[in-house]
Amino acid sequence: MGSAGRAGAEAAEGVFFNPAVLSHIPMVKMGAFYSSGQPQSGESQQTLAFSLIDGNPEAIIPGAVNYLRRSRDFEAGPAWKEELWQVSVGQFVLPRWALGASLFRFSAQPEEAWGGSFSPPESSAQWNGNLGLLYTPRADLGLALTYHNLLPSSSRVAEEFRLIPHMGLGANYLLSDFFRLRMDLVKYLDRNPDSRMNVAFGFESLFSEFFALRLGSHWDEFRSRHSWTAGLGFRGPRFLLDYSLERHREGGGAVHSVDLRLPFW
Repeated sequence: MGSAGRAGAEAAEGVFFNPAVLSHIPMVKMGAFYSSGQPQSGESQQTLAFSLIDGNPEAIIPGAVNYLRRSRDFEAGPAWKEELWQVSVGQFVLPRWALGASLFRFSAQPEEAWGGSFSPPESSAQWNGNLGLLYTPRADLGLALTYHNLLPSSSRVAEEFRLIPHMGLGANYLLSDFFRLRMDLVKYLDRNPDSRMNVAFGFESLFSEFFALRLGSHWDEFRSRHSWTAGLGFRGPRFLLDYSLERHREGGGAVHSVDLRLPFW
């Protein structure tokens, strides 16, 4: 949905955007995600991710563990591998107010290092965290505030891989049982002299009992990238399966994604 999801209280993938959404997932879920394509001219990318969410009401506090591995190939340079491990918790602190926090380890290094017997240089790994707040004044409305990358990156990390702190605002509105709108605003707090704002917008329509249609757009003014997305989802009684297509307006190919989620109890 155009990369909008900070206030998507019912969406498991929202943990990456806002860990506070864990307070609204009252079950155990496992998920797998895969994407492949060309996000921009001269770069191809493959991503594989797994998630485990425990929102069982009997749990002391809802939590999640996420793992992501990404391969990036460049025409004008060496291929890189990125890896992310993330642990998140989220809980209601007041009626209708939920707070969440994430701790993660991100690393990036040349692809050759993955096949060798040596450890990656210390400067390739970064520890950081996120905070999220989610307010649901009504059953059909969610409002979110997030802060990503709380800690400054070390100067030993290559500049292109340093994590930039940014804040986000999100809204999620259910127009009916069959139509949903989302919108996010994101501002990077460093390397952004013009105070550019990113905007993500999307909507979902449940056009039948089991199928959902999704459309969205993402204006990434910070990186001067603009994209649109389209997707189709199957919401079965035993599993959820989603497909999405993302295409950038500035050129490059398309990115295709598949997401499988299995709710247990």
